[in-house]
Amino acid sequence: MRAALLIAAKDLRQRLRDASAILIAIVVPLALAAALSATLGRATTATTFHLAVADLDRGPVAQALQYANRNRISLLAGGRV
Repeated sequence: MRAALLIAAKDLRQRLRDASAILIAIVVPLALAAALSATLGRATTATTFHLAVADLDRGPVAQALQYANRNRISLLAGGRV
């Protein structure tokens, strides 16, 4: 266990010394989030679409999707569309 912690600490020190690692870990995700937020804005309207389900195993997930599709139930909000 001690050896694993020493290796992890060494790797963390190496990553913190590398400026590109900080750029990739912090700056790029924040820039991407800002760009997506500016592009998409406040999308409050729901988009409806038809869903094709291949229920080959008769599993519970496929049955739930088919039920939601038949009864026009929103899968995200849990309410009717």
